[in-house]
This record gives sequence, structure tokens and C-alpha cells, in this order.
Amino acid sequence: QGRDKDNYTAFITVAPEGRSYDSSRLVVRGNTARFVPGLSRASTFVANWTDDRVTITGNTLAPGIKLTDKR
Repeated sequence: QGRDKDNYTAFITVAPEGRSYDSSRLVVRGNTARFVPGLSRASTFVANWTDDRVTITGNTLAPGIKLTDKR
């Protein structure tokens, strides 16, 4: 993520504006998440607004990035 991202609290969001379909088959795999050099802030990799269990595996996260949270 860069310095000018409007909503830097999450890299990936699941159903922040509601949903029509179940998200439990969603798989987030093989990604690298980091901030631009020199930027230090807290963020979440996958922010989930549902009770669906999303599979998150095999990703590389930089310091300051929490794997997931329920919103």
C-alpha cells in the first residue's frame, strides 16, 4: 500500500456493503502484502464483515499487518 490510499485499514474486504452470496468458499492464497518503503502503519490483510469462514493461507505479510479481523 502507498501513502495516499484512502482506506488503509484493510487490504482485502469481504462484504463491507452487504452480500448476496455465501463467502465461505473464498480462498485468499499466495499474496504478498506490504507498505511502501519508509511507511509504518497498522492494517488488516482480510477484513470480514460476515460470519463466513474465509480460508486465508500461504500469504506473506509485512510487520504491522494483522492477518484478519471481524468487522
